Amino acid sequence: MKRPMPPPYGEIRVKLPRFLIIALREIVKETNARDNDPRWTVSQLLESFLFETITSEEMDRIGAKSEEFRREAEVWLRWIVQEARSPKRRYRK
Repeated sequence: MKRPMPPPYGEIRVKLPRFLIIALREIVKETNARDNDPRWTVSQLLESFLFETITSEEMDRIGAKSEEFRREAEVWLRWIVQEARSPKRRYRK
């Protein structure tokens, strides 16, 4: 049996104005109060915002310059496909 892939996520530390941190937490709380599936986190919310903001052209441009970017994007895509096929999700962002 194939072992599940570990989640391909890293961490960075960012500084944001405190009111934006409060806003992010409130948006997550309100979203989860409306819809319990999926359970949103600040990380999921920011990931969603970034996917909506960064264009495919920008990703293509970065991918053309960075082997590391291409490699990590491929790992993430394989992981997402594996998670989608899994009857029981092992990890939530």
